Amino acid sequence: MRGSRWVSEAAVAAALAVVAQINPPPTAALLTVLPNYELVATIENHFASGGLGSMIAEIIADHGLGCRLHRFGASGEINGRSGSAQFMHELTGISVNQIVNSVLCDLASGKCQVQ
Repeated sequence: MRGSRWVSEAAVAAALAVVAQINPPPTAALLTVLPNYELVATIENHFASGGLGSMIAEIIADHGLGCRLHRFGASGEINGRSGSAQFMHELTGISVNQIVNSVLCDLASGKCQVQ
């Protein structure tokens, strides 16, 4: 929720949608939201492959929606490291700062990565 405050402070129209299940996909509900935005970001507290972002990508493609998709999920090597949620989010690229900065950069230029 902290990220939505930062995005709104940057004068960006944003919405937060919570998707509680991906199978079966809530396609009809998502089709009421997705077409309203030029950039859709999915955020997963695990690896992105095969999850929410993949489902959203299928809905965007299957319905010919014009929005871009940025999938955020844990990436990189953990190598046995552990720590607080904040530490692990920073380590794997899904901290609030990393996501907000990447989304704002995407909106400005269309080509940004999580740092």
